[in-house]
Amino acid sequence: LQGKILNTASYYLKIGGKLVYSTCSTEPEENEEIVSKFLEEHPDFELEDLSKFIKERKLPVYDSGQHNQKKFIQVLPGLSNLDLDLDGFFMAKMIRKG
Repeated sequence: LQGKILNTASYYLKIGGKLVYSTCSTEPEENEEIVSKFLEEHPDFELEDLSKFIKERKLPVYDSGQHNQKKFIQVLPGLSNLDLDLDGFFMAKMIRKG
């Protein structure tokens, strides 16, 4: 279902348009795998680097060691060294290339 939602939303973006995919899941098959499949099927989209956003907001992001790690946000419950009460969530931001 998530893949279908991304596919449908992608048709409404012009060149330079941004598409955010976000879930309240910590499961790779609902997060990274959905985004990876979408990008394989839509070469006119690329992940936007979120490392500056993450650093500026001091987000407690899980580092899986994957090469796209700086290009999405994955927060796990109880991961924060800040005094935050966060649930797990995932976010990726994609841009339509020209």
